[in-house]
Amino acid sequence: MDSVPFETIVYEKDGPVARIVLNVPEKANIQTAQQVWDMDEALKLADQDDEVKVLILKANGAGFCAGHAIVGPDEMPEVYPTTGPTPEATWKHHHYGLFLWPPLRLWEFPKATIAQVHGYCVGGGTVYGLLTDLIETAVEEIARTIAQMPLTTIMATKAGLKRAWEMMGMRVHLQQSTDLVAFCTQAADVRAFMASMSGLRPRQKAAVRADEVVGPEQGAADA
Repeated sequence: MDSVPFETIVYEKDGPVARIVLNVPEKANIQTAQQVWDMDEALKLADQDDEVKVLILKANGAGFCAGHAIVGPDEMPEVYPTTGPTPEATWKHHHYGLFLWPPLRLWEFPKATIAQVHGYCVGGGTVYGLLTDLIETAVEEIARTIAQMPLTTIMATKAGLKRAWEMMGMRVHLQQSTDLVAFCTQAADVRAFMASMSGLRPRQKAAVRADEVVGPEQGAADA
């Protein structure tokens, strides 16, 4: 088996089957700019290798992917250097350059793709699962079965299915979603909410808000 290490993933190739393995288990495989860039490069390797017929997307650790990294303003330049210095630059390089075009490249990847999801898969991590062709428990068996077919047959079948989805508006939907996210992140109420997080994780913030609404004793009783 051939292996190519990246900063946040490992790319493996075993004959006609390639694997992209999310490999930051100590941080729940959170989705950072670097992870997106590494994924993009690995997709190019699998696409350019005519021996590869099937691509498996999986992860090391207790779960698949905890979604986008949620960090404070001081950490943003390191985790997401695609943001700033102006809203229009963020829209171009962050919302589109990071969260539209790379997912579309996964969506339009011409060979068969399978997501091997285990444990948690939330937020931005769901993109990896939903934009692949299959999510199954018997991933390796299915990959080997598909890999027995000629590559041309695999690519032609996939092209037909993807075009059917795109006639129903899938590509436009992804572009529209990115535009709406870009708008929301600049909205005053959203920015005020994010500022109120004070370093708390979403689950911690939700617990605080629940206590404010129903009180800690009632919240504990409901739990």
